[in-house]
Amino acid sequence: MTLQSKILIFVATILISVAAIVSITTLQSAYQHSTLQLNERFDTARQVLQYKLSNDHQVLRNSLDNAAKDFNIKQLIASGADDPESLRVAMLNQQRRIGADFTIVYDQQQTIMLSTLDNGDQLRAERFLSDELHLQVINDRVFLITMVGLKFLEKQPAFDGWILMGINLESLIDDSVQVLTGFSVDAFNQDQHLLSATPENSNNLMALPETQEKNLARIKIDNKPYIAYRFKVTRNDSPINFVFSIANESAFLDFFQLAFQLAVEIIIALVAALLLSAYLSKNITRPLRALASVAKRIQKGDYKSPIPEFSTDEVRDLSQAFKGMQEGIQVREEEINQLAYYDTLTDLPNRNSFIRQLQDKVEHQSDQRFSVLMLDLDRFKDINDTIGHNFGDLLLKQIACRIESLKLADAFYARVGGDEFALLLNDVEGQEVMSLAQQYTQLFELPFNIEGVHLDVDASFGLATYPDHADSAYGIMQCADIALYKSKGTHHKVIEYDREFDTLSVQRLNLMSELRKAIEENQLKLFYQPKLCLTTNKVISVECLVRWFHPEHGFISPDDFIPLAEQTGAIRDLTYWAINTALQQHVAWRNVGIELRFAVNISAVDLVDLSLPAYVAELLDRYKVDSTHLALEVTESALMDDPDAAIKALRMLQRMGISLSIDDFGTGYSSMAYLKQMPVSELKIDKAFVLELATNEDDEKIVKSTVDLAHNLGLSVVAEGVEDEAALTILRRYNVEYAQGYFIARPMSADDFQQWIDASDYKKNAHG
Repeated sequence: MTLQSKILIFVATILISVAAIVSITTLQSAYQHSTLQLNERFDTARQVLQYKLSNDHQVLRNSLDNAAKDFNIKQLIASGADDPESLRVAMLNQQRRIGADFTIVYDQQQTIMLSTLDNGDQLRAERFLSDELHLQVINDRVFLITMVGLKFLEKQPAFDGWILMGINLESLIDDSVQVLTGFSVDAFNQDQHLLSATPENSNNLMALPETQEKNLARIKIDNKPYIAYRFKVTRNDSPINFVFSIANESAFLDFFQLAFQLAVEIIIALVAALLLSAYLSKNITRPLRALASVAKRIQKGDYKSPIPEFSTDEVRDLSQAFKGMQEGIQVREEEINQLAYYDTLTDLPNRNSFIRQLQDKVEHQSDQRFSVLMLDLDRFKDINDTIGHNFGDLLLKQIACRIESLKLADAFYARVGGDEFALLLNDVEGQEVMSLAQQYTQLFELPFNIEGVHLDVDASFGLATYPDHADSAYGIMQCADIALYKSKGTHHKVIEYDREFDTLSVQRLNLMSELRKAIEENQLKLFYQPKLCLTTNKVISVECLVRWFHPEHGFISPDDFIPLAEQTGAIRDLTYWAINTALQQHVAWRNVGIELRFAVNISAVDLVDLSLPAYVAELLDRYKVDSTHLALEVTESALMDDPDAAIKALRMLQRMGISLSIDDFGTGYSSMAYLKQMPVSELKIDKAFVLELATNEDDEKIVKSTVDLAHNLGLSVVAEGVEDEAALTILRRYNVEYAQGYFIARPMSADDFQQWIDASDYKKNAHG
């Protein structure tokens, strides 16, 4: 709903409510006033009617007084018994002159002498002796009755007779009375029977209103509404009820006219007010609509549309606020856009910007080939750790400058990670893209000068081409990433993406997620390879080697999953499982008489895990195994990752009586200073130097030198990779203590090893 509509509805609601309250209050007051006036009119009319009846009564009484004093009337009444006819004629003449409807003459004993009224004997004279107004129902008609006494001699104390006359009420209450009072006048007896009515109501049968005396009542005459007012004039035994009535429209003529006029005036006022409010609301909302239009343009990113000026102070202030908001949003959006799509360190576009550029190319130039070249610095972490992150940041800036210095046409550069850059090379064909990539590798041939420090920095490059390798922006980025890390792993400068890389990467991801599950579900097995003592020709030890038999992929080489375990931290669980399984197998073979020392490999991650010694001690105690029956082997490279931590961990294990061995010696970069501090008792020569020992003089020299070094340090030697009798003979000549390899036996499962040892020449040597 619009603001203008709300204003109109609000104003209309207020006006209608006010008009309704005013109308109801005014009409109610007017109605009460009209009702009060009508009551006053009825009361006045009642007084007028009572006055008229009293006046008519007095006139009739005066006329009767004159007649009673007439000498002839007296004579006729006195001789009435003798001449009744003369009395009748005289009294009828007198009745006509007075305007009465009947006459009754009583003698001194109040006996009727003459009556011109049928059933006149029903009227008893003593009821009319008083001077008050008398109304009497006779033959369903109401009469005003007056009676006066006459004396034949004026000075005598008692009356000699009485003259009574009655006038029909209908002759008294005529049209003049209706005009005088303003109402129709009807008379009823106690039984609500109509006795007398004004001419217009004379033919109507109207019931007496069931109301209290002198209260207004609503009645119907000929099915038309009337207002009635009832009162009594006399208080005798047969009271007469008078009812004033008036048509409803006549009674409230002024009120209805007032109500109509008021309604018309209110409607006119409402229409005028609504038109005025519509005009005002339109003027109020016009600038708001204009500003809303500006806001919509701002919403669509248009920050340069002019904002209209307004004359009203409040709206002008709002307009200025909109202008300030527009400018502020524009500035902030530019800042946000800079932060969202540009690298703050190098001012190159960032990963979001690069992805958007690729998506734009794919969507709008899908028919054009382009390549993505990803580069990542080698050993950048060492630079940060050695000379500080500030130098690292300066190096990244110089690299960005060198990349931009090539100024290849249509090339797009971005920094997409910490030390990772991406380059979009447009319109490339065949070998041309590899030539371009080589140009970028040459950027790193010269050293970088960082505040006087010369740094030789190498980088690895990964290349992927659209649409050969992927048909989407994210897909081509992923392919370039895969090629980049393949380059880092193989130490090649530039490697172009191959679909086989993707398969290997997916498999690695799957293995990383499934390794822990494999440990829990016993997919791993320990295989055992015997170590032969060359002095006694006895099998005195076995090396425990982990094998993974995947339910879907089958056998997985340790070279594939051990590095993954070290990367994901699962190597700790793997080591714990291997030691626990080896000790269980030791107990099982011990129970059947096979006493061997078990050697288990541990990694660099295990060395810094201070919980390993406690775990090993707990297992030795649980299985009741002497610590001399357990040996732990750690690779030379693992020892050199953090030699101080390695020495500390190894010493803890040595104090427990566990034998320690350096595995794959000769493949790492051992420091003699650290090697002599290592609390190890055994050194294992890597198989790379033993496999061709009988035919390669260099290997023979290396092995002899290594054996001499170990013996000089007080260490025993184990030679791995013994494949033939000639190698075994040379090792005996160099006084090597132990040998293992396929010539002696391959790694075997526990069941196969037990069968092998029982069937071999080493059986009696293996049993205690």
